[in-house]
Amino acid sequence: MPTRALANDKLAEWRARGWDVGIATGDLAENLNARILVATLETQKNRLIQGDGPALLVVDEYQMLSDLDRGLNYELAMALAPAQTQLLLLSGSVANPQDVVKWLTRLGRKAMLIRHDQRPVPLEEIHANNLNYYIPSEIRGYWPRFVAKALAEDLGPILIFAPRRQAAEMLAADLSRQLPTPNPLQLSTEQKLIVGEHLARLLKTRVAYHHSGLSYGARAGVIEPLAKAGQLRVVVATMGLAGGN
Repeated sequence: MPTRALANDKLAEWRARGWDVGIATGDLAENLNARILVATLETQKNRLIQGDGPALLVVDEYQMLSDLDRGLNYELAMALAPAQTQLLLLSGSVANPQDVVKWLTRLGRKAMLIRHDQRPVPLEEIHANNLNYYIPSEIRGYWPRFVAKALAEDLGPILIFAPRRQAAEMLAADLSRQLPTPNPLQLSTEQKLIVGEHLARLLKTRVAYHHSGLSYGARAGVIEPLAKAGQLRVVVATMGLAGGN
């Protein structure tokens, strides 16, 4: 998996089906001998280099090869995976997959490109300047006004990417403060204890931030399930939530 969030998501989905699944990320290392292991590739790099690879290695969102920070780990893991490990690379956003096929072929693998051009969920672009819904003048600032207009146009829930953790937290707090909340979210006592007082106040307004500085329980136990269930209007996140879009 390209991110911890996506790994957590797949773990929950497959365990709900009754599958024997383990997980290995920066947060968790559990049931590592399971028949299926959901993992970030960094946690498996040394194992692959040492020749201890699975029968099938599925690399989701393999465009991470070009990532400036994590691309080297992806490249090493795929290039040095043992010959008996079959690779299955998946992505919906690689412009030059044929070059990856050539690279794998040079490494001695029998690589084949399978392309499918139809998206199950079509993308639709809507420009911010075309959102003309009237909103109260007391809502100030670009992002609060943009989000208020988008929500009024029934374009929610909204995911905003911020470059850093602090920026994500500040923007989420600003949105929580300025957006009207006609239907506050009721959190359980356990959820409040997990996320803490500050984030609980934001969640009550159906706004949250998401980054790797949060605890596993806050991210995978509260924020991600609420977002998947459509209970949050806005999530401001660093790029950890980008994989799998």
